[in-house]
Amino acid sequence: MKKIIIFLFAYFPLLLVAATKPFCQTFTLHDMEISLSTDEPLLMVFHNISDRNIYLTNNKTATTSLIEPNKWSQFSLVKKSIELTCIESFPGHEQQVPCKDVLFVCQFPIKSKHITKTAWLSENLSRSPLV
Repeated sequence: MKKIIIFLFAYFPLLLVAATKPFCQTFTLHDMEISLSTDEPLLMVFHNISDRNIYLTNNKTATTSLIEPNKWSQFSLVKKSIELTCIESFPGHEQQVPCKDVLFVCQFPIKSKHITKTAWLSENLSRSPLV
C-alpha cells in the first residue's frame, strides 16, 4: 500500500492536493532567497524559467536540487520553515542569483495524512507536474 501511495504522489501529485481553486496559488518572490514557512502542509512547484541550470540550495541542511532550463521540481513543506537560495550554473561559472528572476513558484495546500516530512518529491521533470 505504501508503494502505491508513493507511486501515485510521484506521478499524479494533484490526486493528493486539496481541491481548492485556484489550484496553483502563485508564490510571489521578492528577494534573492525563497523563504517558506507554513503551519499546514504545502506542495511547492518550481519551474526554471531561465536559460541556465539553477540549483536550489538549502544551506541549513546542505541539500541541493538541480532544475535545468524549462524543467520542473516539486517539494513538500510540512509545518516548518525553510530558506532556499538560487545558484546559476554553467561551465566555469557559479553565482547566486535572485530567485524571482529565474523561477516561477506556486503552492498547493496538501490534504494527505501520508505526507509527513519536508522533502523533494520529484526533481528536474521535463513536463509540468500540473498537467
